[in-house]
Amino acid sequence: MNVLVTAEALRKQFGLNVAVEKASIELATGRIHGVIGKNGAGKSVLMNMIAGVFSPNGGSLTVRGSAVDNDRWDPRVATAAGIALIPQEPPRLPFLTVEDYLFLGNRKSYNFGLVNGSYRAAKIREIDEALGLAVHRNDQMINLPIEVQQMLAFGKAVYLDEASVILLDEITASLSTVRRDALLQELTQLQKDRAFVLITHRINEVMSTCDVVTVMRDGESVKTIDVAKTSASALAREIVGNQQIDTASVFSKRVAGETLLSVSDGDGVVLTVNRQEVVGLAGLDGSGKDDVIEVAAGVSSRSRLTASTNTGTRIRSSRQAAANGVAYLPKKREEFATIQGMSVLENMVLPIARTVSAPRGLWLNRQLRPLVDPLIDSLNVSPPQPSALITSLSGGNRQKVMIGRLRLMKPDVYLLAEPTRGVDIGTKPLILETIRGVLAEKAGVVMTSESEEELVDYCDRIVVFFRGRVVKVLARGDREFTVDGIYRLSQGVTT
Repeated sequence: MNVLVTAEALRKQFGLNVAVEKASIELATGRIHGVIGKNGAGKSVLMNMIAGVFSPNGGSLTVRGSAVDNDRWDPRVATAAGIALIPQEPPRLPFLTVEDYLFLGNRKSYNFGLVNGSYRAAKIREIDEALGLAVHRNDQMINLPIEVQQMLAFGKAVYLDEASVILLDEITASLSTVRRDALLQELTQLQKDRAFVLITHRINEVMSTCDVVTVMRDGESVKTIDVAKTSASALAREIVGNQQIDTASVFSKRVAGETLLSVSDGDGVVLTVNRQEVVGLAGLDGSGKDDVIEVAAGVSSRSRLTASTNTGTRIRSSRQAAANGVAYLPKKREEFATIQGMSVLENMVLPIARTVSAPRGLWLNRQLRPLVDPLIDSLNVSPPQPSALITSLSGGNRQKVMIGRLRLMKPDVYLLAEPTRGVDIGTKPLILETIRGVLAEKAGVVMTSESEEELVDYCDRIVVFFRGRVVKVLARGDREFTVDGIYRLSQGVTT
């Protein structure tokens, strides 16, 4: 075993925000090194420092026995040292073909300045066959599925760039089960002369694939563990730390009203939503929670799932959902919610535009402002200007506008997919308190969140999903209605 990279007490600060402090890790050949921790623990920032994307503000980095100058460490130098980072989100490369992408910066594919076509064709076949991708050299990268783009990035790092340190930043989250299993198997076959880092949220991936695992918490590496000498339950305890105690005392338990919406599968009811209740959906990406909320919103038709209102109406489309009192906030706000060329006012009133439009289709400002101004004020939208373009607002303020839009619809059910996604720490409490205190006052609310703390603090019930199934429904006051309990169940850890 040969140590290739040693990071000691690395630190990274963005403005006033310290993202990583005292992060240490040692990467060696012949070893698959897991890195695990909750969202915001600093995993990706640490990997970006090792790959030269971010320059460390403190600590030391040693590569192949030589100390790194933090101020001069950049992706070019890191790549030359044999370090490759495969990020969670592949870069957008709209004008590149598969061949263009794979051979970016690859000098071996040229002979005296001319493209070596036979070498390129042979390498593309090698990558394609090794990873089972079924791609063509002239395929446009932008037209390929995300998981294929991720696998091509892996193939480029291994078979073309011949990197000796390969950092995989949660790429298994975007892969299908078959492709994920194939990739993990590939790591075990390639690890002899390489150091792999696998960042993942899935404990079972660590237990089945990794040799050691570093646990990160609040920007620090708290422990590195020999996987063979631990258990899934013990690892879950390390990840959660001292947050096992029930923190759900922010709001008292309240009595729910009538059932407004239900989602069922072939085996029975998966979810019920009652008036004056906040229901949280917990689980990893791909666990089934997103399928349930999308079916309830009418934006997805999964054959196994059906959604119905309390009147017996089956929801088959988003228009039908809205007509039956169901309002939906999608996870990807910028792609599916905000209208980029419109103002705050126009974005907020969009769903009710027909009810406040002039005969010629012009919106009447005198009718709209009395509707919008109180919401801008109560949600503390900044700047508080209805005429401001939505693109001029921060992510948190755009989310406030989207919630204002839903409130204008006056629905019976709010479906909120990660309502605090991409929102700054100062805005999150306002949004969560609005959900609990305003939206759920007369309606039912369903919300997903990557944060177990948010679900425990603000929900009345939490439905936990694992591998496409509901593993438990917890009510406020139950023994497992804790950060630790939710985390364990969502990982499939029951002991």
